[in-house]
Amino acid sequence: MRSVPRSPARCYHRAGEEPGLRTIDRIIWHCSATPEGRDVGVDTIRDWHVNDNGWRDIGYHYVIELDGTLRRGRPESEIGAHVKGHNGDSIGICYVGGMTADEAQPKDTRTPAQKAALYALTDELLERHPGATVHGHDEYAAKACPSFDAKADWEARLREREAEAVAAGRRSFARYGPPNEVGGYGDMACHAVPPGAACWVEAPPLTTTRLPFRPSLTPDPGPACWLPAEEDR
Repeated sequence: MRSVPRSPARCYHRAGEEPGLRTIDRIIWHCSATPEGRDVGVDTIRDWHVNDNGWRDIGYHYVIELDGTLRRGRPESEIGAHVKGHNGDSIGICYVGGMTADEAQPKDTRTPAQKAALYALTDELLERHPGATVHGHDEYAAKACPSFDAKADWEARLREREAEAVAAGRRSFARYGPPNEVGGYGDMACHAVPPGAACWVEAPPLTTTRLPFRPSLTPDPGPACWLPAEEDR
């Protein structure tokens, strides 16, 4: 088995655009700190960040709206403005909500659709950035954001996914993807998946050579299915 040393990852943010070169070590979850049920869009958050904070763009790379719609924020190839001291090596995801309806207390207000979108996007990002870890904003600042324990939530999701995978005789990249390597298993192709669904693959032999992977940039929005780079097949 050939091991591929970790190197700076190319950040694909939109079909047809040039990728940037950043090493991503952290996927950081946020909330918009808005009342439960209030419909806040990515343009509103961008307005807050640009006109109120004086930033050049929205600080998050992705925003997940109440109905689970995934909106792009700042391009992945650019350093975000979402967690002081760790923007350079992270990608920020914000779900709309995070406060009780009366704004008195932090609350995990994620709708089922928001949870599904958050997990699917996180899966995709971890596939693209092996070795990266999931965190909440509250780990780096005296804030309640994202209004729940992100690490515990993600670990619970992985256990759930692992049980599903074992039952179906499959493995997920999120749990079994090679740590500190460029990509996944070189002789596998993803099954076709609908937008918003996680990308699963059949478990390969453990001796399979691992090669660099690149994302297909469709469907959009939704997680990219991963295929071996043409020249690596």
